[in-house]
Amino acid sequence: MRIRRVRGKSMIDALRKVKEELGENAVIMDSEKIAENGVEYYEIIAAIDEPGTPGIKEKSIVQKEENFLTENKILEELQEIKKMIKTLSTPQWRLKREIELLRLGIPSFIVDRILAENKELFEFIKEGCQRKGVPLEEKVRVLIGESGTGKTSVLFKMAFKLKRESKGKVLIVSVDNYKIGGREQFQRMSQFLEIPYLWTDWDEMISCFASIKQDFDYILVDTPGLGKKFMIEDLAEIVRMFREVRFCWTVKATEDYQHQLELWQKIRNFSVSEMVLTFVDKVKKGASLLWILDEDIPPVSYFSIGERVPEDILKIELSDLVNLLTRGLNKTYEGRIGYA
Repeated sequence: MRIRRVRGKSMIDALRKVKEELGENAVIMDSEKIAENGVEYYEIIAAIDEPGTPGIKEKSIVQKEENFLTENKILEELQEIKKMIKTLSTPQWRLKREIELLRLGIPSFIVDRILAENKELFEFIKEGCQRKGVPLEEKVRVLIGESGTGKTSVLFKMAFKLKRESKGKVLIVSVDNYKIGGREQFQRMSQFLEIPYLWTDWDEMISCFASIKQDFDYILVDTPGLGKKFMIEDLAEIVRMFREVRFCWTVKATEDYQHQLELWQKIRNFSVSEMVLTFVDKVKKGASLLWILDEDIPPVSYFSIGERVPEDILKIELSDLVNLLTRGLNKTYEGRIGYA
């Protein structure tokens, strides 16, 4: 941009000189009447754009860009201040949230994970269920669990469901020789459901397993309740003799999670491929069950949702698991079980 200061005896004279020097497109930037040595003049300051020189319009754009950059810098500084405030208040915020989560009955090690991942509770549950997934149907299931978990009832429910859905030929087997009257009960129920059964011991079971496997599509095996008569050492012996075994851990959903985790530590080294949760209909709040989202715990395949045999069993979908774990909280998820 070229800038000139021009004087004339009159305003018209000054404008004529501007036109002569800068041309028709000159821009008047300032003008005034001055006196010098007793003589009056009219002075004009004018300018003209030149190629390669930022003009008035360009100057305006540059100014806007500078203003924009300044505003951005202010916003960045505000964000930094917010981060500093959050950092200063984090210990108090974390402690408050930790107390809230623990009051819901969530296991402490799961609370630590929620806080470490800095996620909302419902988001954590939903993502945890998605990571777990739902296991496929096992061809051979050996049900294990403590006495009173409803293991035998689950076996009949699962067997009947497989039969009803025409999944294939089903055989139920019991090696529980400790239960008084157990054999008669097992026989009556198998006849009622019209499902073939085998009452045997492990040695016989293993010796005839190859032929059994050829005749049936699904084999479900009931075992004694884990305890003094049927111990962890017995499971180890079964695994040694029966390499193809896959255990299905039957868990009472209303049982204290610490007790379940203690039992899990004892059986975790065996081939436990899935879990069945029983007494699900008795669960008031699902938060205490969040321990099942731990990566080390096998996925859940079935819910036992009542005492009726064979009806009260559900092959779960992810929405069912989310519904159970959020039961009793203020927010609900869509699913086939409308737990509130």
